[in-house]
Amino acid sequence: LIAICLIASVSAGQVPIKDCGSKGASSITVDVVSCGSNPPCPVKPGFNMALSIKFTPKNAIQNATSKVYGVLDGIPVPFALPNPKVCDFANPACPLKAGVPVSYNYKLKIPAFVPKITVLVKWEIEDQATNN
Repeated sequence: LIAICLIASVSAGQVPIKDCGSKGASSITVDVVSCGSNPPCPVKPGFNMALSIKFTPKNAIQNATSKVYGVLDGIPVPFALPNPKVCDFANPACPLKAGVPVSYNYKLKIPAFVPKITVLVKWEIEDQATNN
């Protein structure tokens, strides 16, 4: 469904993204909403991050899964999300309809083992057919 790349370091508010090859969505935006009106704020271990990915699916989606990677020296390193099920956080709820805008709102406490470095984050959302 969606494949986006963003820099996750001290950004808050709408984050500039690079589409990493999305096939099944358009109108993609990413907002880090956990800093309130005081951006920038550091995304560091222990930080409670809330982000909103908004997109419009090109096809109907029954189920979808998020996959997140930290890209270090060009190598994507998987980062396991506690709950990768997109439908648990999507508004409107699944099934998602083609052409209807979706807001995927995810909250995550940044684990203590995450290094304090600026990193490129690749966030993929794959539908039931593993299209991204």
